[in-house]
Amino acid sequence: MINSNGGTMKSIKTSLISRIDTYVKQINNGIHTPNEGRFMEGRKPLVDIGDTLFIPINLISNNNETIKAKTIENGIIGDNLK
Repeated sequence: MINSNGGTMKSIKTSLISRIDTYVKQINNGIHTPNEGRFMEGRKPLVDIGDTLFIPINLISNNNETIKAKTIENGIIGDNLK
């Protein structure tokens, strides 16, 4: 099947899968926030956590002060960090 741009439907699906895969990797590795990924796709922002930058736990020091600082910085305050 050919679309109006001259490409096949398969190439559109691959393109969508490729974009989503790229966004997921960027969000999961602290490169973009979820809202930045949504903005690139023309979607409305998430209200609660959309602007939170997620950093994989294996990329930060296991020093408890570092973890506590990052959680406070992101608005996730946990009193159980000792």
